[in-house]
Amino acid sequence: GFAEAAKQVDPNEPQYDYYILTPLGGLPPLANYIDDKKFPLSKLLTTGMYKGILLLYILPADVWGSMLKYVPALVKDPKAAPPKDVQDLFDGAEQYRQKLVPALKDERRVRILTPLDLKEELVSIAVHLGDATFQQWFGQTTYDAPKLAGWIARIRGLGNDVPVVRLDEGVIFNFHAVGNEDGVRKLVEGTVKDYRASILDTFTQSFMISQQYSGVKANNGTIPFDTWNEAYATQACCVLLATPDMCDKKQFEAPMFPQANHLPTGDQIQKATSADVMT
Repeated sequence: GFAEAAKQVDPNEPQYDYYILTPLGGLPPLANYIDDKKFPLSKLLTTGMYKGILLLYILPADVWGSMLKYVPALVKDPKAAPPKDVQDLFDGAEQYRQKLVPALKDERRVRILTPLDLKEELVSIAVHLGDATFQQWFGQTTYDAPKLAGWIARIRGLGNDVPVVRLDEGVIFNFHAVGNEDGVRKLVEGTVKDYRASILDTFTQSFMISQQYSGVKANNGTIPFDTWNEAYATQACCVLLATPDMCDKKQFEAPMFPQANHLPTGDQIQKATSADVMT
C-alpha cells in the first residue's frame, strides 16, 4: 500500500506543484525577462513551500498561420522541413533557453514554447480530424487561436494533479516586480492551496479559481503611466497626446505589432500622457 509506494518516491526528484502560463507577443522581451537579477524567477520557482514551472508561449499570428499550413505537409511527409519563419522563431527561443540560469535550465523550470514545439500535437489532431475539419477548427489566426497552448497545458496539469495559473505578461513582469516576485508568489501559493482544498472536497464537482493580485505600490510617491495602466485586470488605456514620438511613422511600417520596429519607451509614453488624467 502506501509504504510500498513511498519507497518508490525519489527524494531527489524535482518538486513541481504548479504551472504558471504566460503568453508573450514575441522574443525581444525575453532578454529582460530571463535576467534573474531583474526578475528573480529562480527564487520564485525553486524556493518556498511550493515550487513550479513557468511556461512562456510565443505564438504570433503570422507564424501560427505558417505552422497551420505546414501541418498538412507533415501529415503527408513527417520529414518535411518547416517554413523559415517557424524555424527561425524556434531557433530564437532556443537561444534564450540556453541563457537561463542553471537553477531554471537544469530542471526546466522555465519553458519557452513556439508553434514548432506543438508539432506532434497538431499532427496527431490533424490525422484524427482530417485536413478539412482541422483547418476549419484551427485555421484561424485570431486572438483565441493561441489558447490551444493553454488548453494543452491544463489537460497535462490536470492529469498530474498540478494546477495551471494563467498570468498575463503585465502581472509577472511588471515594473513593480523588478527584483521582487513576492506578489506573484503569494498569488500562486493561494491558488495551490485553494486548488488542493477543492480537489479534496467530495461535494465539489467542478471549480474555477480566480485570485487577486496587486501591481501597484500604495506609497510609491508618483503616478507613472504604468501604475495607472496596470491597476486594472482589463487594461483601459487613456488617450495619448500626439507627440513626435507617438507619431513616428516607423510604427506603421512592416513588420507590425508585436514584431514592430518602433515601440515607444516608458518615458515617451509618460510625456504623451496628460498630467490631469494621471491625477
